[in-house]
Amino acid sequence: MRDMYTAIYKKTKSGYVAWIEEIPGVNTQGKTKNATTENLHDALREFLAARRLLTKREYPKASLVREPLSFIERVHA
Repeated sequence: MRDMYTAIYKKTKSGYVAWIEEIPGVNTQGKTKNATTENLHDALREFLAARRLLTKREYPKASLVREPLSFIERVHA
C-alpha cells in the first residue's frame, strides 16, 4: 500500500527535526535531512503498526471490517 503524507522539516543547530503533518505524534530528528527522512519513514511505519496492534487488542472478538480507503482532497481556488 502506498500513501502520501506531508513531511515537515525544521533545521536546527544540531541537524533537523521532522514530523508528518497529517498524523500528530509521528516525529523524529537526525543530523542530516536524508537521515531525518529515513528516521521519519521508520517512525511512521512503527506508528501504523502500533495502531493496527492496538485495534486488534481493543476489539479482540469484534467483527470488524478492514478495507483500504482512498482519499482525494479537492483543492478549491
